[in-house]
Amino acid sequence: MCEYFSYLGSKVRRNAVVAGVALCLMPAAAMAQPAAPSMGGAESFAVLAGATVANTGTATIGGDVGVDAGGTVSGITAAMLAEGSSLHIGDAVAVQAHHAAVLAYQDLASRTCAPGGPNDLTGGTLGVAPNDALDPGVYCFGGDAPLSGTLTLNGTGPWIFQIGGALTVAAGSSILTPGLPVPGPTDPPACRGTSVYWQIGDDDPATLLADSSIDGAFVGNVLALGNVTVVSGATVDGRLVSLGELDGTTLDGGAVTMNGNTVNACSYGHPLPTSTSFKVTGGGSINVPNDPAETDPDATGNGFANYGFNAHPAAAGVPASGNFNYVNHAINGNLHLNGPVTDVDVLALNDDDTPKTVRFSGTCEQLLAGCTFSVMVQDNGEPGRNDQFGVTVAADGEVLEERAMRVVRNGNIQFHDATLETEVDDETLSPGQTMRLTARLRRSRTPAAADAYVALRMPNGQMMSWTGSALVPGLVPIARNFVPTNFVGEILSLRVPGGTPPGYYTWMSALTEAGTLNLLSGISERRFTVTP
Repeated sequence: MCEYFSYLGSKVRRNAVVAGVALCLMPAAAMAQPAAPSMGGAESFAVLAGATVANTGTATIGGDVGVDAGGTVSGITAAMLAEGSSLHIGDAVAVQAHHAAVLAYQDLASRTCAPGGPNDLTGGTLGVAPNDALDPGVYCFGGDAPLSGTLTLNGTGPWIFQIGGALTVAAGSSILTPGLPVPGPTDPPACRGTSVYWQIGDDDPATLLADSSIDGAFVGNVLALGNVTVVSGATVDGRLVSLGELDGTTLDGGAVTMNGNTVNACSYGHPLPTSTSFKVTGGGSINVPNDPAETDPDATGNGFANYGFNAHPAAAGVPASGNFNYVNHAINGNLHLNGPVTDVDVLALNDDDTPKTVRFSGTCEQLLAGCTFSVMVQDNGEPGRNDQFGVTVAADGEVLEERAMRVVRNGNIQFHDATLETEVDDETLSPGQTMRLTARLRRSRTPAAADAYVALRMPNGQMMSWTGSALVPGLVPIARNFVPTNFVGEILSLRVPGGTPPGYYTWMSALTEAGTLNLLSGISERRFTVTP
């Protein structure tokens, strides 16, 4: 016997469909510890909607806020967002995140909950006996799900709630998670929401949904087909996502309405990071649909697109650096964009807490006014072991390109988490003045023996290397076969000799594998000018 559960297909807004999936029942023991879904590009978002995010009063939001292409945000200012969080109004980042949220919704909706089984809570009320204390697992409601009083979630999760209708949280209700860490008075939010998921939608795709409403102290990630309203005074430890309402087989609208609430999104069990020291680079190609009119983000084909990039996050409050280049050869005349990277976000970590999946975004140059790009990349090992790449391009409320993450056709994506960077104390010098060069060396989380290079590129293109005592022609390491350790200090103080040719000079520094020129870090470049 199998349960049929309607869920969203992968073609949303641009080419929306609804599909039914037959899900065979699994033993109760197998359901007891479900895996948490991936939020993908929506990981950094605290509030996300298909069409509208509106707020009245002063809100406090830990995480990004955004709407899909053509949507609007009102009543939320940058001052209401935590450090490292941003507003994304119909840009490529928000479009990419909306699609990722749809995929997460699909994942949640596909989990097995046996009709009539012990986890089928249809007709009951959460927070009221016998539904006032629940262990980790998948729980389902065939219709609306009321929550009243105190719901205690025992254990460490995750807990997944599939709700066929609307979720209504009564005034003064709360959710307790005694098995999850409790923060101290000076600690960041508890981040309990990473363990609780609310998939809210109708099992009849032809029926529009009633709005869901939240009051009290709420915990969890809400992914809803209907609108979501948060009552004044309520707090949310998690995310609020309204994908839009189903009208036949089309997904339209989707609104999150807030009333001066506190919403804190978290990733991988702790608050969203504001900055991380690493650099990611890549180059190669991906498969894309042969038909340029194909708008399904997950579609592929025998067409191909080339990409090349480098992206480096900066300290909190400082724009990221890097550049992105992309050419889709399946589109007549090619879709070619190039532009600077302005933001980098870590979306998933490896077991050793190093970056695994990263999103970088920026603006397209010489394409269309208001054009933005958002790229997700995943490094699965060297050299180029099933690395993944996805890109979204949007301009003025329209989606120009949307290719969800896929294994690269060829090429490589690599994180460089050990870095050697140099800085000059003066960008303009004349003969007779003293130039000082400082270096910052960051230790890798997985340190390997390295060589360090500090080279000077002359105006005529000649390369000179600093050995610690002199400049010599060619590429010569300043240090050989050492394990990088954190270091900040001056490495050079040199008087510019008379007769030095005027022009642009560039200091270049990098770490390589010991005994080779294989890069372990990105190349740091600092330019200065010598005047007559």
